Amino acid sequence: MKNYLQIIKAIFAASVILFFNHANAQWVQQTSGTTSTLNSVYFTNATNGYVAGASGTIKHTTNGGSTWATQTSGITSNLNSIFFIKTLTAVGYAAGDNGVVLKTVTAGSNWSTLPTGITDLLHSAYFTNYDTGYVAGANGKILRTNDGGATWATQTTGTTNELYSLYFLDTDTGFAVGTLGTILKTKNGGTTWTQKTSGTPQILTSVYFASADTGYIVGFNGTALKSVDGGESWALLTPGTNILYGVSCPNGHTAYAVGDVSTNKSIVKTSNGGTSWTVQTNPTTQWLQSVYFVNDTVGYACGWNGTILKTQTGGNPVAVNELQIVNNEVEIYPNPNNGIFQVSSSKYQISSIEVYSVKGEKVYSTQILNPKSSIFNLNLPDGIYFLKLKTDNGIVNKKIAIEHK
Repeated sequence: MKNYLQIIKAIFAASVILFFNHANAQWVQQTSGTTSTLNSVYFTNATNGYVAGASGTIKHTTNGGSTWATQTSGITSNLNSIFFIKTLTAVGYAAGDNGVVLKTVTAGSNWSTLPTGITDLLHSAYFTNYDTGYVAGANGKILRTNDGGATWATQTTGTTNELYSLYFLDTDTGFAVGTLGTILKTKNGGTTWTQKTSGTPQILTSVYFASADTGYIVGFNGTALKSVDGGESWALLTPGTNILYGVSCPNGHTAYAVGDVSTNKSIVKTSNGGTSWTVQTNPTTQWLQSVYFVNDTVGYACGWNGTILKTQTGGNPVAVNELQIVNNEVEIYPNPNNGIFQVSSSKYQISSIEVYSVKGEKVYSTQILNPKSSIFNLNLPDGIYFLKLKTDNGIVNKKIAIEHK
């Protein structure tokens, strides 16, 4: 019997270690519920986000990607860009093939088609406020609206090169990038666009600014550029990968780029302003089309075959020495429970608790005021959950079962 109990304990410990290796992995694959290619991802905060893609696909999550609900776009054209106004989180736009632009004022419960007056392929949409926005795409087209998409005017860009990405710093200052190394900048809301020197003939696919001064651009053949003077000049970087489709930078020193999986470098990161880049481990074999970080640690990427990835660690793995099992020195009672349980320890000071679902999603976290014994009341559905407890002697991992009878 003693040997049997030791075996059971070993199996339990191994299962918790395996779980936390998964839960704290660099990137975790989410269940999107679609096999359509997803071309664009956008989040208004850490939990509320959208993806858009082939055949009019739009998906929405309100719980950080634990579940994704299908929204009815009303179209079958491919959608290449989705954008929401962060100060008005219910107001969003999507742009795609055949000059299609969609709008919602209900967080995607209803989408309506806007009259752009063109049939050109559109790659990007960006709005600076409720009324003012831009779309860009084939033949150097940039359209602007001043009335929330009711009417659109074509702007003079001075190029016929295809434009893939837009980014605005404010209502006046914006950028567009595209084929043949095209970089355009406006300082007057698009009344005029000026071409900037990129130093490359490559297709540029995505532009993103971390601040008014610091921005990044990525593109084909591993092309990456950085500006530290508000986009007036650009320096070439060497991320050491192939085709890059998307870039996001939560701060001036940190940037993430996603793209071609064929070189096993579908996600790369710089933490030193582009001087060097590291490949980030992720579980997919699909090409990635878009990446978006809501803060320094929480980010999402999407791509082919309905792929959605999430990181809660800035793409960095948790150090192995944090994943230690100390089962007999921290007690959970009762277990199983109905969501109400006590955590106590006679040996350690417990300072915080994190609760993860079996999918590896963090569903609860808080600081603990009483370091020796605390009672929790979690409003969670039935199932198995994993606790990560921070103590004065390291991390303690536990497993609980919630059963409502």
